[in-house]
Amino acid sequence: MTCTAVVSDEVPPARPAARGRTAALGSAALLAGLLACQPALAQTISIQPTMMGGVNNLGNSNGNAAGANMITGLTDGKLYNSYAVFYIPPGEYEKASLSFSSFAPEGSLFPESRIGIFDVSTYYMQFADTFRPGVEAYADLGSGIQYGSALLGSGPAEVTLSGGALYDINATAGRYFMLGFTSFTANALGIGAEGEQLTVINGVGRPPPPFYLQLDIAAPVPEPSAWAMGGAGLLLLGLRARRRQARTPALS
Repeated sequence: MTCTAVVSDEVPPARPAARGRTAALGSAALLAGLLACQPALAQTISIQPTMMGGVNNLGNSNGNAAGANMITGLTDGKLYNSYAVFYIPPGEYEKASLSFSSFAPEGSLFPESRIGIFDVSTYYMQFADTFRPGVEAYADLGSGIQYGSALLGSGPAEVTLSGGALYDINATAGRYFMLGFTSFTANALGIGAEGEQLTVINGVGRPPPPFYLQLDIAAPVPEPSAWAMGGAGLLLLGLRARRRQARTPALS
């Protein structure tokens, strides 16, 4: 009797249980990776000033507290620049804007003023320690790097600050950040001009609602492990598809 051995180079198919486990692991890894890489919903925080006020061209201040009004412009022959100090919570931010209500007092020459928003290099405690911050502090509030501008005096307004402002805000996270304001409209009239051109922002606790610095929190960047998990899931699913294709007989 002759025995014939049949030799085949065909790879035996994987057991159903093993194939099922591979598919389940691949799907789970892919899903976990995709969920981890999803962008977080944008979050916005609103911050009230901890200190605000105005300083005239003689270097005198009208106040130095959260409840003090911000006055910007011309009154009694003097020009006023104003300031606001905010505490920036630790974190990373991707957008900064100001939201506030303002008004022009009765008797102002124009109902609105063009207000410039600037960086401030003077140490903020100089405004808190004395009612006379000085002429240099007054000038600093209306010069330097301009973060934006707004037409104020007729009610609510919102201004998106520049990328330079956002950079400086992120650099001072966990500390105090100061903004300066000047009235281009009143400055054009000049010191000693007759009449009044003033923009007023009420202090904290006084109607209308005071203004806020609004910060959009930056979405966290997915960790490398999340990308790796998603990639592993794709790899496992790809291997399973390749094995399935290898088991499918070719059409002749």
